[in-house]
Amino acid sequence: MDHYQRQSISIDATVADVMSFVPLKVPAYRQITDARCEMEIANLRHLPVVDGDGLLIGIISDRDIWRGLAGGAHPSDPVETIMTRRVAAVTPGTTILDALDIMLERKIGALPVEGTGEQVVGIVTETDLLVLLRALIAGSPPPRLVAEI
Repeated sequence: MDHYQRQSISIDATVADVMSFVPLKVPAYRQITDARCEMEIANLRHLPVVDGDGLLIGIISDRDIWRGLAGGAHPSDPVETIMTRRVAAVTPGTTILDALDIMLERKIGALPVEGTGEQVVGIVTETDLLVLLRALIAGSPPPRLVAEI
């Protein structure tokens, strides 16, 4: 294959093309230790935090947990005591470029994805975007995307 004919994605590619669908979510009242265990078992670094109606109210990362515990939080404290409250979120229709811009501007590693009714339907992470970038550089079809030749 001529290097000018490498695989590419459409400029209209969206978060839905690369996101993880229906991620684990943690209710705000759950204990920090429970969230940490769920993250370790599932090999995740971020969990959306939801209220009683399943609506996004925050996000918690492995860094939030370590900082919180080092700062005096108790493992049995609720997640809401250490979560990031002003969370940026996107929709499945958000372009990949817009999602990247948000992540770079805010220096964050994950964006919860909200569907209709503001329910969390997925998450897009820096790892998802690195997998896409790797596929593009290697000239292989990007995961879950229809490549244009």
